Amino acid sequence: MSAPATAAAKSSLPPGPAPPPALAGLPCRFIAEPDVDPGLLPGPCDAVREFTPGADLAADAWLAGCGPQPGAPVVFVTRRALRTARCASVFGFASRRARAAVVSLAGLESGGGAQARRRLAAIASHELGHLAGYRHCRTPGCLMRPAESVEDLDSRRLEFCPACRRRRRWPLAALLLALCLAASLSLDAAIERIRNRTQVFSWRLSGTDTVLVLDGEPLLRLRNPAQAQAAAEALNSLYASMTPPPLRLDSSDGELRIAAGGQPVIPMNWVETGGVPPEAFARRWIERLDPLIQGKGTAQQGCPSCHVNRRGEVLDAMARRSRWWR
Repeated sequence: MSAPATAAAKSSLPPGPAPPPALAGLPCRFIAEPDVDPGLLPGPCDAVREFTPGADLAADAWLAGCGPQPGAPVVFVTRRALRTARCASVFGFASRRARAAVVSLAGLESGGGAQARRRLAAIASHELGHLAGYRHCRTPGCLMRPAESVEDLDSRRLEFCPACRRRRRWPLAALLLALCLAASLSLDAAIERIRNRTQVFSWRLSGTDTVLVLDGEPLLRLRNPAQAQAAAEALNSLYASMTPPPLRLDSSDGELRIAAGGQPVIPMNWVETGGVPPEAFARRWIERLDPLIQGKGTAQQGCPSCHVNRRGEVLDAMARRSRWWR
């Protein structure tokens, strides 16, 4: 197909849906009651709808009965006077839950159609500002300054003042900070989950005995399951640490135990030594197991001595990554 023909074909395609109109840069849709002149709306009327009957309308209660509006926020337009539970008369009211606002033409048409349209735009823009998270402002002429009369509406500019725009950036900055904090906590949690996978010590029942196990091989015979579980948890905690204190034999209070740092790991009165003196048994067991805990593996599994020798290099890399991330 030639270029002109292609262009003609493209021009014959039906147009896509028009974007919703925007007031003060905020997109919205207008839904009006049947007696509202569409020419008074500051944008095209998306739909016509009958509101609840009555001489006036309780704006807050009426919006509370509306479900959250899909798509762009909705501005409902009526000719009836509006009130709320707190105010006997309001120009408009917005509900962030409903993603909608209701505004009234009551008392706005004293200056003619163009003036009424401009006043309605000032009310609708103000309520859309509330839906977007803006608060009331005291700056004269600001879109978010409250209006108590049509004269206030006539002096209201259809834009946010610099102070409002600056204040609006703070919630965005706070949101960004919260997202960064959440990401940091998620990373910490992921690292913790990885560390928790280093559960290499376990226990099992073997006949009438309880056995502490590493890679399916028995390490110790203990007197009961509770003692075996406590010993496995203590050893797994040491194994998961990058810099665990070495295992040592401790008898500071007269009770012989295998300890690490200031924490007991396995009291020797839990251990079945098979007739070997407890102190000799513990020393041989520490000599065999401490290199595994420090090196995170056995000599047959790799190079534990390399792991120990390069520990400072790994810790330095972790510290640099932590400083960069934080």
